[in-house]
Amino acid sequence: MKEGIMKLPNRNGIALVSALFLTVFLLLATVGFLQVALNASKNETASFDDAKAFSAAESGLHLGAAWINRAENADLFFPLSIGATMQDIMPGLNVNTFTVRVDMEKTSATGVRIISTAQSAGAINYNKIVCQNASSFTSRFRAAAFNHAILCDGPFDFGGCGNISAAGGAIASLHSNSSLNITGNASASPNINITSCVSISVGNRTVDANLEAPVLNIHNNARINGLRIVDSVNYIEIPDIDLLPYFHEALYNNEVRSGFNSSNSYTPSGGILWVNGDVQLSGGPGTTFNGMIVATGNIHISGQVNVNAPGRGFALASEHGDIQITTSGTINGLVYAKNGDYRQTANGRLNGQLVVKGSISKGGNSDIVVYDQNLPFNPNTGNANGYMLEPGTWREENQ
Repeated sequence: MKEGIMKLPNRNGIALVSALFLTVFLLLATVGFLQVALNASKNETASFDDAKAFSAAESGLHLGAAWINRAENADLFFPLSIGATMQDIMPGLNVNTFTVRVDMEKTSATGVRIISTAQSAGAINYNKIVCQNASSFTSRFRAAAFNHAILCDGPFDFGGCGNISAAGGAIASLHSNSSLNITGNASASPNINITSCVSISVGNRTVDANLEAPVLNIHNNARINGLRIVDSVNYIEIPDIDLLPYFHEALYNNEVRSGFNSSNSYTPSGGILWVNGDVQLSGGPGTTFNGMIVATGNIHISGQVNVNAPGRGFALASEHGDIQITTSGTINGLVYAKNGDYRQTANGRLNGQLVVKGSISKGGNSDIVVYDQNLPFNPNTGNANGYMLEPGTWREENQ
């Protein structure tokens, strides 16, 4: 009897089946990966488009605020009844390839609701709302701060030589909510009062002014040609001025820059230059900036530059930075450092007022100020009257 012969399995067939299975698996995995990548790309594109739409809608809001802040437009809008609307106030507005529509709704006697909608041909729609209240510009800024020639929250270091005076025989006051140190000759007319909430220190110098503080540290050889009053002095709040309306007006006139460095004379359209960042002005005799400079960063005026504020308002205003004056020219107007410090040297002159949240350091032979009251004014009317919008808060309405 012959023993049976065992047949070996067909290994070629098994290998073929395995290869086909692996190929199908890899193909399905590749399709899955491609689908995931495609979805991720679509989501990223949608997010990018959404960000562009948001930016376009936000631009529409700022342009709408600039529009309503103009006197002639406010005169048309505010007499409307509550609940009334003005539709598509800037037809044909395009931002970042989006068509932007801006509508206004009157929510109260002085309330405004601005709706900005950004839409593209692909039907991406993004609405943003801001609720803003208009208030009287006059009542907002007639504060005690503007009854002072110089006002600062931090220490005041008065060095060098220089005059403090007031135009037209008015009474001018120099006040620090912190300490005040006089190491130079401070000449002043008899109607100048120097006050401090902490102390006034005077070196071997001559001071032609009245001094008042809880503590007076006077050098034995100092000469004070005025009263010496040791008494408590009231704290004076530094005004927190909303600078956004000035941005809107500059935006309206295409005068918004990213940084500004110039050695030439310049007159901004509409009288206001808004700078995101720092400002550096320099130049020789006759170099003049005719207008208002509002910057988010530092401001440095050097050389022989003159600055003439429009309508007796701001000459220089910094939102977050410091202001440094090393020019031998003349600054005419209100100088305002909302959060920073003020430094002045050389032999220039400031005609107007100085309001500083931080500290003041004065050196050289400059006249730190010839007091001439300069109230912040409505940037759209050129005076201290009329309505101005307070900044509101964005919230998403729909997308």
